[in-house]
Amino acid sequence: RHVKRSLCHVNSKKNLPVSITPTPETAEDGASQSTNTPTPTQAQINQYFPVTSTKSLSDSVLPAIYQDSLAIVKSKFSSAIVISLTADGWTNLNNTSFYTVTAHFINNDFHLASLMLECEEFTVQHTGRNIAEWFKFVLERFEISDKIVAITTDNASNMRLAASILKLPHFSGFAHSLKLVVLNAVAKSIKPVVEEVKQTVMHFKKSVLATSKLAEIQKNLNTENIKLKQNTPTQWNSTYDMLNRFYRNNIALRMCIDSLKIICKHTI
Repeated sequence: RHVKRSLCHVNSKKNLPVSITPTPETAEDGASQSTNTPTPTQAQINQYFPVTSTKSLSDSVLPAIYQDSLAIVKSKFSSAIVISLTADGWTNLNNTSFYTVTAHFINNDFHLASLMLECEEFTVQHTGRNIAEWFKFVLERFEISDKIVAITTDNASNMRLAASILKLPHFSGFAHSLKLVVLNAVAKSIKPVVEEVKQTVMHFKKSVLATSKLAEIQKNLNTENIKLKQNTPTQWNSTYDMLNRFYRNNIALRMCIDSLKIICKHTI
């Protein structure tokens, strides 16, 4: 039991999937093919310990660890007088939506403590009411509904509505508010320049010839090999990075564009 729990803790700490646990078949294959270099299977680490299946960890070990952890977290909340929340929704590379909520409070040592309550796939429509219901479920699970004094999220209307439904004071996150200010400023001032730079960067990203020519010119000029970077419109810092790299490549880019006869709307 202790070894199985330790295995789960290692997977969690290293952000490894439960499926990394070998099946009896793969363990036997690993053992038969092993040389002087050990393979990461429990059977080879300890021949007296039976290989633990992924199903065993998922169905019994992990739920037990979660319940133990839940009890520990609840005990930490018991001394908190008030608790504030931060929450956000995000999408992974597989286009799966998740919502995460974290609790913040002052502990007995008068230190700020933060504990993530939930990070869960959100399969229903992202309406304010559905988000509010999810928040309510999470807070009831941790038995802290009556201690929540505020929630901080981005400026999305569904998040604000969720806070309103729960009758919680809502605060907009500074980073998201700053992003909106910067995006608005960019749109009103240098948007044409940003769009032209984006198109130029896109050309270099798609053209092997242009990319290799730029690297050749950088080498001939004895300058740093700075790669161009495309921006993400919703992330203002990526726009800064794109413009900064473009500017630092100024001379090499001029020479490359002139050499390859690349047509630009504006003078670089």
